[in-house]
Amino acid sequence: SVMGLSLVVTGLVLQRGLPLEAGLAAGLATALLFGLVNGALVAYVRISPFVVTLGTLSIARSLALVVSDNQMVYEFGPDEKLKAMGWIVYILGVPAWAIILIGNHNWIAASIEIGGVPAMLLGLYNVVNNNEKKSKPLEYAARFSTYAFIVFGVSYSLFEYGGINTLSQILEIGVMIGFLLGSYLLAKSNVYGWPFFMLMNVSAGMLMYIQDKHLLAIQQALSLCFVIYVFVSMYQKRKQTVV
Repeated sequence: SVMGLSLVVTGLVLQRGLPLEAGLAAGLATALLFGLVNGALVAYVRISPFVVTLGTLSIARSLALVVSDNQMVYEFGPDEKLKAMGWIVYILGVPAWAIILIGNHNWIAASIEIGGVPAMLLGLYNVVNNNEKKSKPLEYAARFSTYAFIVFGVSYSLFEYGGINTLSQILEIGVMIGFLLGSYLLAKSNVYGWPFFMLMNVSAGMLMYIQDKHLLAIQQALSLCFVIYVFVSMYQKRKQTVV
């Protein structure tokens, strides 16, 4: 998502008639800013990298749609290839996260990472084919994986806690359901994926707040504002298109 936002910023700069070097510099500066914030939160505030990057994901994705008004901002040759590369980079990062999370026995977070891969592949496929050519096998795989890992994550949580016992447990489940269903629906360009991202932001924000990680709670609140804005604007455009 950070890569996607950086590409949007690059496109906006090029659209204004500035040289390629300026566009690349603006894109790299955007990525560097997010990297510095993430790194500071992990290295100095001692917050879990998974939690930090989960918050950054929705902020960057929402900002990309806000600043571009959900339109292609610069029609140059490799645009679709760059979008596809963004999906590929995200997917390639999953194995490392999965190994770390499984090694720490964080099964719910591992379910989020692994269960979202088919939806990411579906999103990659749709980007490459400009949402014109559908793949039923890939869509079925993404749907099955999404719901299967939700069931696995919830079942493990119930087993681990001996039922529903704590607010933190409920919020963790909310984060998992919000991310997995949100990613699956957005991979299909379904506007109703955004409300599930709202669920993820609200759940993660409350979880951070009760754990006294107030900075991350603010991060999730900021992300929620962007997500709501994008959902409302896209929903209104959808209604106008139907009319």
